Amino acid sequence: MYNYKWVFITAFVLIVSILAWTKLAAPPEGSAIGPAKAPSLNEVDAEPNAAQIKQGRNYINSTSRLLPAHTGNTMSCASCHATGAVGGSLDLVGVTKEYPQYNKRAGKVVSIEERINGCFKRSMNGEPLDLDGEEMQAMVSYLDYISKDTPDGIKGRPWTEIALEGEMPEPDLSNGKQVYENSCIACHGTDQAEQYGLAVFGENSYNDGAGMNRLRTTAGFIQNYMPKETMGGVQPGGLSRQEAVDVAAYINSKGRPVMKGKENDYPNGDPPDDLAYPINSTSKK
Repeated sequence: MYNYKWVFITAFVLIVSILAWTKLAAPPEGSAIGPAKAPSLNEVDAEPNAAQIKQGRNYINSTSRLLPAHTGNTMSCASCHATGAVGGSLDLVGVTKEYPQYNKRAGKVVSIEERINGCFKRSMNGEPLDLDGEEMQAMVSYLDYISKDTPDGIKGRPWTEIALEGEMPEPDLSNGKQVYENSCIACHGTDQAEQYGLAVFGENSYNDGAGMNRLRTTAGFIQNYMPKETMGGVQPGGLSRQEAVDVAAYINSKGRPVMKGKENDYPNGDPPDDLAYPINSTSKK
């Protein structure tokens, strides 16, 4: 009886200690520790600018189809940022709470409108929108809506920081080709890839000035989100760091549209170590 009593007391103390440690170790309430949640789309009609918000969502999901004068490929915002930019890869929930912010590539503080236009020029290989035009206003209104429940003053959205950090493995293009053909080509190597904005190289994909043309970014995206479904025996997010780097290097070796003026990027001479093109600020040093 004596031994059982002390076993019970010891177990009780251990459980209380674990619960206390968990409480102390937990981040404070309200801190951004995971993906922010977007409000339900069922609530949009209660907004005074509901029609504008809905149109902004349409532009994000069908960018090249609805804004052909501003896109030079078949992609859409949703090609990288998930349907409606919520609940999936690189969601944009909370993004308008971050801006204005300093952008290293531009070398200055930029607005959310300027950041969107950066995507039009690079990821869409197209032309910028009018900063005060109805298309831009609609897109920002939608992003404001899905961000409205995100706390003000957030510093970054850590759930979207997917670029690989630290030492990178040496890319193996032949293995990247093999993995791509095994687990990626079903979605990204067919005529449908062009039609539905899934082309990851060639004339209907992002240009060479896009963030996705950086090895760390592409590899991180692949390792976190690809394939979307189990393909070739690989489950979603199932590629190793080496395999993700290999596929990213293979994809970005295949050729894509060339962006004019990208040599003026990073004017303060602080480019990332995986930048794939020369820039003026470093060549002058």
